[in-house]
Amino acid sequence: MVSYLFFFQDIYLPLYTGNNDIIKLSSKVLIANAFAMIIWSSAFTLPAGLKGAGDAKYTMVTSIIGMWLFRIVLGNFLGNTMKFGLLGIFLGMYTDWLVRGILYIIRFRSGKWKNHVVVKRVKTSVKA
Repeated sequence: MVSYLFFFQDIYLPLYTGNNDIIKLSSKVLIANAFAMIIWSSAFTLPAGLKGAGDAKYTMVTSIIGMWLFRIVLGNFLGNTMKFGLLGIFLGMYTDWLVRGILYIIRFRSGKWKNHVVVKRVKTSVKA
């Protein structure tokens, strides 16, 4: 899907607007997004597995800190202070994906997620 958006943006972007400035800006964001999809999977699929294994607290804390630190603070800094505009905000989001992906990979490889109990077995005696 990303490759479709990347290669055929000249066809479908003008369908949404006739404003050339918006089309140029959207094109930059789509190109950046196409490359960022490489890191997206580790930041979103791996934590789902960790949560399923009972490691929800780690993924929640990592997500909250990452979103505030990178998406909001770094995105605002790059977008407004450094004058990167919309692309700076997206770069903050991509940085969040990258850092969280790395942290989730480290967590997965450490094996700490294996120590969580998802379903506790209760021993019952059955009388026949």
